[in-house]
Amino acid sequence: MHLNLIFKPASLGLFCLGIITVVFLLIQTRNFLVTIFGLPQNETELHFALVACGRNYTASSLNTLKSAVLFTPDGDVLKFHVFTDRRETFEEWREQLPVKYRRKIRLYLYNISEEEKSLSFTNEKEMRSLPCAMQRLFYSESLRHINHVIHVDTDMIFLHDIRALHDEGFAAMNKSHVTTMSQNGPRDRLNPWYNKKRYIRMPFYPPVGLQSGLMWMNLTRMRMTRFQQLWTEAFVQYNTEFYLHDQDILNAAFAAKPEMVKMLTTCDWHYWLAYCLSEAYCTPRKVYVLHGINSSFHWKSCYPFSTVWDAFEKFSLDQDIGSHLLEPLLKALGNQTKEDQNKNCGKCINTPTEALVGGLRTLI
Repeated sequence: MHLNLIFKPASLGLFCLGIITVVFLLIQTRNFLVTIFGLPQNETELHFALVACGRNYTASSLNTLKSAVLFTPDGDVLKFHVFTDRRETFEEWREQLPVKYRRKIRLYLYNISEEEKSLSFTNEKEMRSLPCAMQRLFYSESLRHINHVIHVDTDMIFLHDIRALHDEGFAAMNKSHVTTMSQNGPRDRLNPWYNKKRYIRMPFYPPVGLQSGLMWMNLTRMRMTRFQQLWTEAFVQYNTEFYLHDQDILNAAFAAKPEMVKMLTTCDWHYWLAYCLSEAYCTPRKVYVLHGINSSFHWKSCYPFSTVWDAFEKFSLDQDIGSHLLEPLLKALGNQTKEDQNKNCGKCINTPTEALVGGLRTLI
């Protein structure tokens, strides 16, 4: 007995329509989840952003970009959104990349928004605008086509797989969080920046404030929670109190809504000077991002910060990583002496070498 399946034109049309409907519903469900929860649309895409204006900040950011593309895993695409007044410099840098790395990075260049340019700060002595400094606060509106981004300052060096860095910060968030950030150093008497003597009237995120150099930002949730309105209200209310401008604005805004922030609990992901100057010294197992805050990359006696920065600055992406980056860095770190321990950067000389170079070993 033979079973003949015969589809009449009308039946075939209904069948095809049913398949199309199911596919459409699946797509809409995915889009709904992206909209509500801010899920990544493409898991191979890593969205990062920085703001660089002027010659010095632009030059510094190229070293940051170099380290970022170096630690982008094969198969991932690093999408870097750069807000700048020096587009030509970044375009030239992109064109000069070796093919291997050019395939890993997509560079998107934006002008500084007019809204950002219009903001000005007032204190007892002057009123001034700070072009570029506030741009990150506009990401939720200026980057409406993406759901997530990680903001980095221009004085940072990536030292480990940035896919792991990317996933860690976003996976840590719950549905109320719009950002993952570091606290502004350890809680002890040697880390007194955010305190009631300096910030008499302006609130800050407890207990020691937020450090805004590295921010995992869920832009979808920021738009849903009217984040721009939140920080604008803080800006208007506390304008005369700001020292660190955009970071202070974020502290004042999130002090009112602390549930919107996921706080990092280790210095591994974001390591900078405060962690090795303080009495509550933090020993990182791996340093994913080294932050040269307070110009610590440029103090020649400030180990290991200046040492790492100089090694990356001298390294070219068309060179061998082992002989031209890892080995010179190990040699320079080995030349640190006990005399350096008391110069500027205190206990930073005790930062474990393997925490700094372990990521480079994986690339060889």
